Order: sequence, then C-alpha cells, then structure tokens
Amino acid sequence: MKRLLLSLAACICGAYIGFAQVQTANTASFRSIPENSEPKQRSINSLVVDTLASTQDIVNTLFGPGITVTNLVYTGDWLAVGRFADITGTFGMDSGLVMTTGHINGVIGPNVSSSTTNANLTPGDSALGVLAGGMWPTFDASVIEFDFVPMTDTLMLSFVFGSEEYPEWIGSNFNDVFAFWVSEPAMTVPYNMAMVPGTTSPISINTVNDITNSSYYVDNSTGQVLEADGLTTLITQMYTPYNGQNYHFKIGITDVADQAFDSYVFIKAKGLLGYAKMPNANFNTAVSGNTVSFTNTGGWARNFLWDFGDGTTDTTENPVHTYLQSGQYTVSLSAINFYQVNTITFPVTVGGAAIDDIDREPVLNLVSSENGLYRLMLNPLTSGSSTIRVYTIAGSLAFSQAFESGQKEVTLDLRSLPRGVYSIQLQVNGRQISQKLVR
Repeated sequence: MKRLLLSLAACICGAYIGFAQVQTANTASFRSIPENSEPKQRSINSLVVDTLASTQDIVNTLFGPGITVTNLVYTGDWLAVGRFADITGTFGMDSGLVMTTGHINGVIGPNVSSSTTNANLTPGDSALGVLAGGMWPTFDASVIEFDFVPMTDTLMLSFVFGSEEYPEWIGSNFNDVFAFWVSEPAMTVPYNMAMVPGTTSPISINTVNDITNSSYYVDNSTGQVLEADGLTTLITQMYTPYNGQNYHFKIGITDVADQAFDSYVFIKAKGLLGYAKMPNANFNTAVSGNTVSFTNTGGWARNFLWDFGDGTTDTTENPVHTYLQSGQYTVSLSAINFYQVNTITFPVTVGGAAIDDIDREPVLNLVSSENGLYRLMLNPLTSGSSTIRVYTIAGSLAFSQAFESGQKEVTLDLRSLPRGVYSIQLQVNGRQISQKLVR
C-alpha cells in the first residue's frame, strides 16, 4: 500500500530514506519505500527474464548477429537491464530488451502489488529529468549509449512502457520517463523516437495514462503477465536516417522525484535493423546479333540476380550475355536490398537487327501524400484495366484499387490503414513494379 510520510519532521528525526530529497512545499514529494518483506506468490507465467553478462548481450538483443556497434556504454545497476521472452506475446512482443528503474525480476506477473520497489541507489539522468519537466531530481536511471551506422533507410522502434506509479501518482511530480534519442553527426538537438504517437510529448507517467492519451494506456491492475499497475499499448515509431552515416543512440529510463515504485520499458528485439527501401527492378538492353548487353536502371538494390531465360544466370550488375540460338527469351532481373526482393520480367529477341536501349522506366511514381491520401502518377495502360495492391511487410494484402487504360493519376485513400511500412505493387504493360510506402 502506497503511504505518504505524515510529516517532514519524521524524516528529520531519524528515518533515513536514501531516495528522499527536500523539495518545495509539495506534500506529494515525500513517500516511503514499501516494505516488501514477503516474497511474491507467483503463478506459472509465460514471461521469462534474464540478466545480461556483458554489453555485447545488449547488442545481440537489440540487433541480432552481424551488426557492428561501437562505443557502447551501459550506466546503471546491472540488475536493471536484461532480456525478456514471452511465448504468448501477450503485450505485443515475444522477446527483446527490458530496462527498469528497479530489478528486472520485479516485472514478472501476475500483478500482486501496487507498489513494487527495488531502490538501486544509483544516479539519475539529467537529460531524462528535462523531459520529465526539469523541476525534480532523478534516480536509478538505466541508460544505454552507442554508435551505429544504419544500412537501411528506415529505423523502427517498438516498445511498451509500464510502471507501478500508475494510477495513483499521475499528475504528480513522480513523473517517471523513458526516452530513445537519435543524434545525427550535424544534429545539435537529438531526436527522441519515444514520443506519444502524433505528438511531441515524451513517454512518461503524466503523458500516457487513463486521462491523458488514454487510447495508448492499459490498466494492468489484474494483469497476469506483468507486475506493472499500468502500461502503454505497443507503440511503434519510425525514423529515416541517411544511409551510411554514423549515428549516436541513447536509451534511458529513470525514476523522477524519488526512488520509490519501479518503472519498466520493453523494447522489441532486433527492431533497430529497420526496413530497407524496396528495390526498384528495371533494365535496358542493347542487342547485337545473339549478344545482349544488360544495363541495370533501377535503384536501391545491393545485389542482383539475372535469369536469361536459357538456363543460365548471372549476379553482376550489368552483365553481357551471348545466346547460343536466335529467338525470343524471357529475361528476369531480381533486385535485392537486404531481405527485400523485387523482380521484373521482359521478353528479349536476339538474332535479328540490333535493338538499342529499350526503355523500361518505372511506371509508378509517388508524388505527394497527406494524412493517408496518396497521389500516384502512372504511365498509362495501353489497354484494359489493372489493379494497384498495397501489402503489409508480412505480405498480407491490405488494400487494392483498380484503374483503367488511359489513367495517368490515381489517388489512394489509405487513411484506414495503421501506420507502418507497406509495399505498393502493380503489374502493367507486361511489367511488375513495386515501391515502398511509409504510412
């Protein structure tokens, strides 16, 4: 049961409270750390947490293997950072990194306490304090900093923030806060990815609760997986970096105004790998007899796979291929960017007169978007009709719209789709074209 000290005199007379600081005249500034003397009685639970052995474990959890991170530093109690796994995915994630102002073993449900506290007696973080209002000291910060060169064009952060401060202390100075800062080389003020969607407000007790931004708040007072009395929904934010530049990242969570009542953040595993721009597969040809020079004219591809239609393939960007017999062959080019592949096929005739530079420029051009309305310019169909399809990153069809021959412009109303990364695809005039869309 959360308790207030009945008087400041009690503190002065001998009760040592390591977390309490003399504040301005605000009775909500003084709280006692709960006496959690009895071990929690827990049922069989799907959530598993594990402490980390080194900073490399942080890298492996956030990124997975094969990613190079430099200058990684963790500040805080090593019992306040770890891995989590939940086979049920109850709160939107099956695994990832957990950070807390207490101990990670305190996050495991079911929720049997309204005041779980593990005071680490470690420093706070002044930058996090500024986000929380800048008027109160901070305590028990858990902070990770590192440098990283993104090789994708979109970074995605998915997280859930929870706390024992809910619901009693919303609107008070006990405004525990979480941030995920990104700094570009020339950026003077870091960008915080951990904001309430559609706002510039940081994620904290006072910005997400049952009164403020309540659509992102979940009452967890009877929760079976997590101990937190309240938590956010799964929040996903995106950031578009410049490919190949070095970025500095800082992730942190802290107690504000005192060390009582733990807060937690769960960050989805491998989210920072991000999403690469959908590669554009397109090519020109120059035919001389049975020899064809192929020139890649697409973009955003890191690897190439050509199938010349006669049983042979090539992985160079601009191959030259000689066919053994004259005739028409169906040639395909697969443009590959990380785990995304876009393929175009087109017939090529060899053995006749030279045909130079067959133009196969993209037929899909996103020219503007506003509030979920997207205006696309198209090379018009020669005849008949076709369909524009929008797919999720998991490959599910999310939207489709037909258009007729002669149309040069199509407006797509995607306001009903949740924010995220999608692929627009269409097949027209014998060509299949794809383009990434960030909603």
